[in-house]
Amino acid sequence: LLLTWPLASHLATALAGPPGDNFEYLWKIWWVRHALVDLGRSPLLNPDIFVPVGYPLALSETTLAHLLPSLPLTLAFGEVVSYNLLMLASFALSGLAMWLLAWHLTGHRGAAWLAGIIWAFSPYRVAHLGAGHLPLMGTAWLPLCLLGVYRALRGARARDGARAGLFWALAALSSWYYGY
Repeated sequence: LLLTWPLASHLATALAGPPGDNFEYLWKIWWVRHALVDLGRSPLLNPDIFVPVGYPLALSETTLAHLLPSLPLTLAFGEVVSYNLLMLASFALSGLAMWLLAWHLTGHRGAAWLAGIIWAFSPYRVAHLGAGHLPLMGTAWLPLCLLGVYRALRGARARDGARAGLFWALAALSSWYYGY
């Protein structure tokens, strides 16, 4: 919380970053709740954009790895708090994922903690926090994917390869950039 201050003190009143992409992702969080709860239909098509044919949101970055977990948060606290909690949680999840990869590779807890902190608070991630880029905060899946690949190659176990594929898919569903 200290390294992302003052975001935690404005959970319900402000968004990270200047007006821009953060409003698009806030709208998507609202739209998923509105489509599923209020309208009872798929959030992947908005009929009000490009009327009369609508707009399939799958043509833009849907960030489903963020939007689906945002639904219970949005129902409980609202869209702004949901968005901010996702941004904050990404630091803990990314650090934990890198800790797991580094601990598995080195067997050294101190090195794993350092790797987790460096990954979670890297300039790349802090810059995207400051810009409000919710999809690019989904970096927790990347070390987990690499861990799955490493374990699959070392042990030739199908389940490790499947885990790598799952985490790659979650990375791609966070941001198309990570899928590539």
